[in-house]
Amino acid sequence: MYSRKLFKLIGICALTLLLLVVVGCQSEPAAPAEPEVVEVTRIVEVEAEPMEEEEESTLARLQREGVVRVGFANENPYAFAQPDGTLSGEAVEVAREVFKRMGIEEMEGVLTEFGSLIPGLQAGRFDAITAGMYVNPTRCEQVLFADPEYTIGDALLVEAGNPLGLTSYEDIAANPDVTVGTGAGYLENDYLTAVGVSEDQIVNFPDDPSGFAGLQAGQIDVWTG
Repeated sequence: MYSRKLFKLIGICALTLLLLVVVGCQSEPAAPAEPEVVEVTRIVEVEAEPMEEEEESTLARLQREGVVRVGFANENPYAFAQPDGTLSGEAVEVAREVFKRMGIEEMEGVLTEFGSLIPGLQAGRFDAITAGMYVNPTRCEQVLFADPEYTIGDALLVEAGNPLGLTSYEDIAANPDVTVGTGAGYLENDYLTAVGVSEDQIVNFPDDPSGFAGLQAGQIDVWTG
């Protein structure tokens, strides 16, 4: 009886010892590994849109080229051709000096009809135009004006002695038999019709010299322009 208990006790002790040994033989749990930091560089190629070049201004282009092409109305004494073909006149000489001071040494002048000045500029036949031209809203919508170089008023050109007694546009409107000449595209066309002058009374000429010749030839009774 005692021996059984003893064996049982020894067995319990042996089992306990075995458990302790087994537990003692187990390795301690490994510490968690430190996280590894990996640097990742990503190269992304982006195709950049080309920058738009700033458009060169007309003045900058003319200064770079050194020459300007200017349209003039054929109006003596403002602009006219000399016997050798070169241009002269008030408008020509003023324009030449103005552009020279702006750094443009050479000026190519072109004579044309007054009514062709703005269309020619818009079409690129000229770099600039100059003439005795009224600055009004309609023209300001078509072209860019510089500061005026001079101002003048309207006048009537009649036969010597003024046989019809014409002193105003209203006098022309009051006499339907009077024919008045002016330039094609001149603002005087609007002034005349505004006071009641009939379009049948108005005769357009391409320029001042031809209008003066028309008056001397009796084609018109009065000229304005």
